Amino acid sequence: MEAVIDHDNRRKFTRVPVQLRAELLVPERPVCHVRVENLSFSGAGVFCDMAVDSPPVYRGELTMVLVLHPDDRHFNINLKGRIAYAQNGGRMGLIFTGIDVNDFNHFKQLMLAHSDHSAALLEDIELSPGLALH
Repeated sequence: MEAVIDHDNRRKFTRVPVQLRAELLVPERPVCHVRVENLSFSGAGVFCDMAVDSPPVYRGELTMVLVLHPDDRHFNINLKGRIAYAQNGGRMGLIFTGIDVNDFNHFKQLMLAHSDHSAALLEDIELSPGLALH
């Protein structure tokens, strides 16, 4: 299996299993619709049906848009990031690098609502979520 791997990607934060839809926005490329399988305050594990045969090779910044309510984009959460790894089969890991302050508050509530370990998540936030707020 061929994979693009960022060896600096180490899990430091609590992962929360989720079943969400998102869009990956990459400059000058078509939107990639993904299924989000897990989230943390530093990244996400996603699956892209469009990338099953060949993993995307892209090293620049992208935006992951969590689509929480398909009929009202007002509820979307936008996270800046980059691809940590991409494997044949469509599985990818993302590292988050930035988020808007309002989106962060919404993201924090989403994470706490989906977690059985809210104390660990709150500790993650205090230790530095790895997200630059802007």
